[in-house]
Amino acid sequence: MVKDFPIQLLLIGKCPEKNKLIDFVKSRNYDNITFMEAVAKHEIPELLSLMDVLYIGLKNQSIFRFGISPNKLLDYMMAGKPIIQSINTGNDLVTDVGCGITVEPENSEATAKAIIKLYKITPEERENLGNSGYDYVLKNHDYKVLAEKFISAVNFNID
Repeated sequence: MVKDFPIQLLLIGKCPEKNKLIDFVKSRNYDNITFMEAVAKHEIPELLSLMDVLYIGLKNQSIFRFGISPNKLLDYMMAGKPIIQSINTGNDLVTDVGCGITVEPENSEATAKAIIKLYKITPEERENLGNSGYDYVLKNHDYKVLAEKFISAVNFNID
């Protein structure tokens, strides 16, 4: 499905299944999937700036119904890029903020459809999605904002 479009997928980092993924890609002769080693945390913003769309996924586990808070998601939002999230969670920031598409976890067809959907929209539409995430992080997760929220929460008068 995705192989029918001029889309390059870049998988970065390490995971227990990486070698199996590499073997799978080779066995299918996919030439639009590239694997890259993990990068240092300070290099991530620059790397993300080079991407058009970012993906975050987790296994479909019932524990996530209570919500998630992966740092990677906020990094992606700060990059100002549209996000495809494949996580079944009680707090779906991607949908709530309007910064991308959430799909069913472990559903490669749904993920492929989301990739193609974001490929087909205009660059301006992708930019608007990315800006929604960026604006959300600045308004809600900037250190100054978080510090003010913390001080407000613990600041009480004892009479």
